[in-house]
Amino acid sequence: MFGDLRVTAGGLSRVARSAPALLLLVAAIGSIALLFVAVAQRIGVPFALEWQEPAMLEHALRVQSGEPLYVEPGVTFAPFPYPPLFHWVGAAMCELAGPSLLALRLVSVLGLVAVFAALIGSFRWVAGVAAAGWFAALWGWTGFWLDVARVDSLALGLGAVGFALVLAVEKRDSTGDSGSGRWFAAFAGVASAMAVLTKQTQLGLAVALLAALLVRAQTRRAGVAYLVAFVAVLGPTVLWLDRSSSGWFLWTTVDLLRGSPFHGPAVLGFWIESAVPFGLPIVLGLLPMVLRDHGRPGPALSPGLLLGCGALSASAWAARAHEGGFDNTLLPVALASAFACGAILRDLGQRDRARWLASGLTVGATLLMVPLPWGVIPTDRDREAYEEAVARLDAIAGEDAVWQPVSALPSTRSGFVHKMAIVDLAKSHETDEAARLLASLREALQEQRFSAIVLGLLPREGWGDLAGLIEASYEIKADLQAADAGADRRPALTPVTGAPLKPRYVLTPRPR
Repeated sequence: MFGDLRVTAGGLSRVARSAPALLLLVAAIGSIALLFVAVAQRIGVPFALEWQEPAMLEHALRVQSGEPLYVEPGVTFAPFPYPPLFHWVGAAMCELAGPSLLALRLVSVLGLVAVFAALIGSFRWVAGVAAAGWFAALWGWTGFWLDVARVDSLALGLGAVGFALVLAVEKRDSTGDSGSGRWFAAFAGVASAMAVLTKQTQLGLAVALLAALLVRAQTRRAGVAYLVAFVAVLGPTVLWLDRSSSGWFLWTTVDLLRGSPFHGPAVLGFWIESAVPFGLPIVLGLLPMVLRDHGRPGPALSPGLLLGCGALSASAWAARAHEGGFDNTLLPVALASAFACGAILRDLGQRDRARWLASGLTVGATLLMVPLPWGVIPTDRDREAYEEAVARLDAIAGEDAVWQPVSALPSTRSGFVHKMAIVDLAKSHETDEAARLLASLREALQEQRFSAIVLGLLPREGWGDLAGLIEASYEIKADLQAADAGADRRPALTPVTGAPLKPRYVLTPRPR
């Protein structure tokens, strides 16, 4: 429909014919621009937009200093259950931009740009820009997660590039250009392998893209090229990582996650949530039937598109249905919806009614979903509170051993084992490792090895069996939110993405 349409200005009839495309472009570009305006105001803040960001920075700094990532969980460090590519790229960015959360957020922004490039490159012109605008509009629905210092955007960007390249292979093989299609497939295999090395959930998309190439005779050679490239990148890397870490890599990224329990309401609730992003492509796909346009073929949904969107949705469900799945688990659904919208907008018929209806529906849905991000942009009050909190913590504990299981102050300081790592281990079936970590932590608390502890909640509100031991060995010295308590607004330093856990209570050893 809009795939090859170029906006022209010649004649009233041509302007009228271009009007639907102009509407789509204005809405999509506005949606994308609003996203990047918000990102520009968030990217440089020195404190956590999301409560696990400082721990991600600690992973990158370990890579930068040559320390191993995958080790047995301990009090000093417990790795998050992610593959290493984000940490590797983050360490390289720290070399360029300095050791800061900014460096890691730049990596996420690069992943976001890769998503937009993949969408626009897959469908070209108006349809691609409209798909990118729809993805940007879903930023709020996915929890404002695209620019934070986490693995999701980079994994999504690499997966989107692999997806786009496979769609290009299908298009080229359908036109007889199978030679270049095999090269595209090989590059897709490399991108997919890199996506899996960023986040394991991308494996489902990689398998689906391979199946899409192998299912049709004309793309099987391209499928072989994809498989060879994928295995050539992923296989040796995984073997080297596991061998060099004495088995802790696969334990951390595979074994640890197998015991995570399902969250009952999310098992079925996920599909209700997903009705929001998939409502638009479903309605667009039904337009030819509604308009009774039987003389025109419907959207050409290739095996790659169908299997890729299905795999993205399935991987999102698997992650969302497990306990601990925040809104970032919905990002693959947003990507699947955007790819589906781009393909349908490109392939719908050329009748004026279809063009106007598709444009109106897409523009309306984009405007309805696009978020107003002002509430998730940190303010000057947040910056002042951060500087004050760092100064108060330094005055209390200096640079001694401060355990910060929620979010480090400052963000570049090691906070020892993060609470999320403890939670992941407690939920897993790895009982021996969990018992050893908890025993080491209890010993450290009893011996008062930490000069201070910074918690987001009172011990009895979030530490279970450890609460009594924390309260017996440490007492509250300061409340970093005291001056802000009771304000009719978001408390300063509260993360604007993910769980609203902030560094609040400073505990110091009880006199003995």
